[in-house]
Amino acid sequence: NAILNMSQGHFTPDVSIYWEGLIESRKLLLNLIIFIENKQIRFSLGCIMCILLLMHHLTHKPFSNNIVNAIETLSFSLLSFQAIISYTKVLLSIYDLDNLGEMASVTDVLLPIENILFFGLILFVFGCCLQHSFGKKIA
Repeated sequence: NAILNMSQGHFTPDVSIYWEGLIESRKLLLNLIIFIENKQIRFSLGCIMCILLLMHHLTHKPFSNNIVNAIETLSFSLLSFQAIISYTKVLLSIYDLDNLGEMASVTDVLLPIENILFFGLILFVFGCCLQHSFGKKIA
């Protein structure tokens, strides 16, 4: 009973088993997609799956704690963002559209934008978590 409470305690009561199954299915599917040889199909399936999972999470909000829901939403958003950027890079390289001329390539331009947004969001979440943690201790 203690293990059941630990694994399902952070979910809302009516969706705990369903959501645990969905999390494990997501992990399995993401790992199975790796074995698809065609890059375009592999990245398009991964991108579609990430976006569908984000939309599903946004509509159901499975966790009983709003902060955990917000962090999980941000996590799925970052995963979807990374999938879209990777899919864009794959499409540009497949169709040989990566070259912007002698100065740079599209991936050279996308990399700093990707890093700034990705790490900026991570720092933002970390700051929000710290603020929430210290806010509860002080109050």
